[in-house]
Amino acid sequence: MAVDDSVGDDEVLYRRVHFNQIIDGKVTSGVFRTTHEDGCSTSSGRYVTAEQMLADYGGMGLVSVTGADVVASGAQAVRDTNDPSHVLIRGGKKFPKALALKAKLLWKDGRKDEAAAAARLALDAAPEDRTVAQSAQLVLRGLAA
Repeated sequence: MAVDDSVGDDEVLYRRVHFNQIIDGKVTSGVFRTTHEDGCSTSSGRYVTAEQMLADYGGMGLVSVTGADVVASGAQAVRDTNDPSHVLIRGGKKFPKALALKAKLLWKDGRKDEAAAAARLALDAAPEDRTVAQSAQLVLRGLAA
């Protein structure tokens, strides 16, 4: 039986995010930037749930986009031929910013609290590191929004 490798406009794609990729409650373009030549890795909502994506990933959040969002951002969603639940997002340098504007931030099962705790921990661990401190403070402000 052949697997349908097309990604539909209404197909939901999930990507895990770390607390420092969310600033003032907004998804940053860094969520979709990658150095992997095959593309930005996501998981299809046709095969996995948001809860499954976050299982065993304390302090992590989840963003979702649709196939239509990917196309509208100037990128392509390409299903992995070896694993139909794995979808790669490929495009030029501008798509991450456009896609981040369309992404929905999902926090499940108290993950928002875990992300806040992780940000506080980072702040406590490196109070002299201005970059870490600024990032953690922005995350905490965004989570409070």
